[in-house]
Amino acid sequence: MQVALDPLRQELGTDYIDIVLLHGMGAPNWTTQMKPVMDVLSEAKEKKIIRTLGASIHSLDAMKLAARSPWCSVHLQGINHAGIRMDSTNVAEVVAVLRESKPTAKHSGHEDSR
Repeated sequence: MQVALDPLRQELGTDYIDIVLLHGMGAPNWTTQMKPVMDVLSEAKEKKIIRTLGASIHSLDAMKLAARSPWCSVHLQGINHAGIRMDSTNVAEVVAVLRESKPTAKHSGHEDSR
């Protein structure tokens, strides 16, 4: 994966990538399944190649795990007032899990150079 990041940065014309997301995480143990990939991305973050790491989440169990994971600074989660096309039809449950993720969030640890 590290090999893929360098050509991507060259193609984008940048020294770093703001956010890298693991797409479609739905398994209740996705952080275990994806650990090898997460380790490579974490190393790239330490080297300031990537600034922020996260995932797009596609199940309530995966969302609960993302909320507790210090690795996952950003997670994309479907939510709407009607509870339609969400990972749980219980809006309050989704909101509670999203609130749980806020204290876990880690700042990217970089100074904005712009």
